[in-house]
Amino acid sequence: MNKQVPISELVPIFKEILNSGSNVNFTPRGVSMLPMLRDNCDTVTLSKPTKLKKYDVVFFYHKPTNSYVLHRIVKVNSDGTYNICGDNRMVCEVNVPKKDIFAVVTAFTKDNVTHKITDLNYKIYSRKCVAKKKIRWKYYSIKEKLYPYYRKIKGK
Repeated sequence: MNKQVPISELVPIFKEILNSGSNVNFTPRGVSMLPMLRDNCDTVTLSKPTKLKKYDVVFFYHKPTNSYVLHRIVKVNSDGTYNICGDNRMVCEVNVPKKDIFAVVTAFTKDNVTHKITDLNYKIYSRKCVAKKKIRWKYYSIKEKLYPYYRKIKGK
């Protein structure tokens, strides 16, 4: 029988398992990592992080919402913090310190197929996700700047 438990209750157990050198498998909830991870459907394998880098999917404590979140590193800042964003999100969490990140995804299972983050197809996918996000940010930035002129032309 599967039982859903709040992630906040599982995190101390996850940390203990990761600190012992083992991996943790769990099924994440939410849509912020679509299309890579589907809500309550796919499974991820977490490991204790060593050297974090851009494109890693990490499990971290999100202070503003007092919750734990699984998102992708989109930028490593010069001060050693990270900008992190879900694949299906436009707003990033900026300047996340390493101490708030306690796990990194090393594999995920989707439709009974396990994908390792070292696979070439995954590496291409993760880079495309971040590149597409940059294009979307540019598009919305330009759209936001041009919208007042559009309203003047349309007379609204």
